[in-house]
Amino acid sequence: MPSSLLLTLFYFLAHNVLAADIIDEAERNAAFIGYQEKQKELSFKTFVLTTAYGSIHIRPRADLSPKIVALVHGLASAKSCSKCNFYRHEPAPENFGKEGFYGPPYALLQGSLGDMVDTPPFEGSPEVKKGDVCIIPNSKEFFIATAGHEEWGHSHSVWGHVADEESWDVISRVPMEPFTTITDKGGITTRWLTPNATTRFSLSIE
Repeated sequence: MPSSLLLTLFYFLAHNVLAADIIDEAERNAAFIGYQEKQKELSFKTFVLTTAYGSIHIRPRADLSPKIVALVHGLASAKSCSKCNFYRHEPAPENFGKEGFYGPPYALLQGSLGDMVDTPPFEGSPEVKKGDVCIIPNSKEFFIATAGHEEWGHSHSVWGHVADEESWDVISRVPMEPFTTITDKGGITTRWLTPNATTRFSLSIE
């Protein structure tokens, strides 16, 4: 093979190897920068819902619902939430989830984040597991699932998860009664705490 052709082939191979190295380095840098940016997205670890019975710590799920987490963070940063309260607390009944039985009652602690600046969008909606904190679609209302709710499919945006056992202890102490019941046109009966039994909470971040 002529030396000029060998030299051309050498430069061609060397150029391709160098280009591949540059691309690999760029991809590594991009991945690192992306990782750093993701790390910087959240400057806090938990939302804290402080009640008269103690504090409930919620680990944010910005990986699923970043816009909702941002809205809740904005509300917590405002340090004022006159509408923050729990007004519905239904226990998990015996045999919940067995043979297709999912209530009533419906295994949740429901409340309001009514002072958020906007109604949250619909975002990440995996099957609801015990401990998930979800927004009720098209509202500023939310609930903490005190049992898994596979029967609800993927109909709720998950924006947080109960962080620890101490929080579960506080949840168990939030009153479940006295309550009134409402039966809708579909025959579904739900429990709603009477006004004197609702539980206010403040919202902060840690």
